[in-house]
Amino acid sequence: GSGCGAATKNAPANRYLSARVVWALSLARQAGYQVPDDALQKGIGQLKTALAKLDNTDNESRAVLVNALTAAGQGDFSQVNRLYRNRQSLSPAAICYLALTYASMDRNETARELLAIVAKRDLAGGPTGAVAWCAAETETRAIYALALQAVMPSDAAAKAQADWLLANRTGHRWAPDKATGPVTMALASHFAKRRFESAEYKLAVFVNNTPAAELAITPSAQTQTLDIPNELVTFASGTSKQTIRFQLTGRGNIQIISPSVALSPQTS
Repeated sequence: GSGCGAATKNAPANRYLSARVVWALSLARQAGYQVPDDALQKGIGQLKTALAKLDNTDNESRAVLVNALTAAGQGDFSQVNRLYRNRQSLSPAAICYLALTYASMDRNETARELLAIVAKRDLAGGPTGAVAWCAAETETRAIYALALQAVMPSDAAAKAQADWLLANRTGHRWAPDKATGPVTMALASHFAKRRFESAEYKLAVFVNNTPAAELAITPSAQTQTLDIPNELVTFASGTSKQTIRFQLTGRGNIQIISPSVALSPQTS
């Protein structure tokens, strides 16, 4: 099928999962990654079909689908306006999705109006939506945080939601597991805009106690990739164990994500 099933190749398309995939692929394309157009267009088509088949009263599912389509450049203002007219009766989850949709449409004032409604709702202690996809507090707070980051990143509510998400992590992920993507995106946006605004430092990199490079890090610096010369990698006594050391000079913080990589003398 053209949509995304949750289990097997022949499983019926799940409109919520399809919406999540279309949203993710659209954001990846906006960030400059190559996304197969055929796959994205099939997902968009599936969402449009699902949207047309929705029950007139199912505004919660409508909010999820419309947000994904808007992110893909296929926003339908009549659908968005329909949700807005019913904003006071929407669940917290639906309002958060709608606010994020308006932010994607550069309608920041309306997005802020919707976020003000969410601020008066109680997100704790119960389902945040009527359909199962929208019921998890953690995921709704992530969508809420994303919308806040988009239109009012300096507001105290944006930091409060980020702090709550950080405090409610389970291991390296969040529950339910499908919340991990939105939460990670919300926290990445938060830290990109707030935490390291004044970071400016030099980062010296040593491989096996030999200087490999010195990087200049500024608030406007782009991602930097460092190629380690082969001659700095040693295999003394038949071991592949290597030592990488970082020396920071100036004001800033670094986080190290270290994948497990097996090296051998033949590694190029």
